[in-house]
Amino acid sequence: LSGVANAVLILGPTLPHPGCDYVGVLLLKVALALAMTGLALVNRYRWIPRIRRDPVQALHAIRRNTCRELALGAAVLIIVGGLGLMSPS
Repeated sequence: LSGVANAVLILGPTLPHPGCDYVGVLLLKVALALAMTGLALVNRYRWIPRIRRDPVQALHAIRRNTCRELALGAAVLIIVGGLGLMSPS
């Protein structure tokens, strides 16, 4: 919600032209953040309950997904840094 509020404050109530580089990069950031959330949900609701039944497989999957989340988080931070240097118009 804070990201939406920030986008409205920066861009105004209407987004610039969809072909604008800023909008494309902003949408990429949103997609990566959603992917991070998806991985976190998979870890929480698929793998955490399986730790008692198959700890080796579950912990391996959690570790793998956590590394992916960290990589996506780093990409989001790089993109946010780039967005700060771009003109939204």
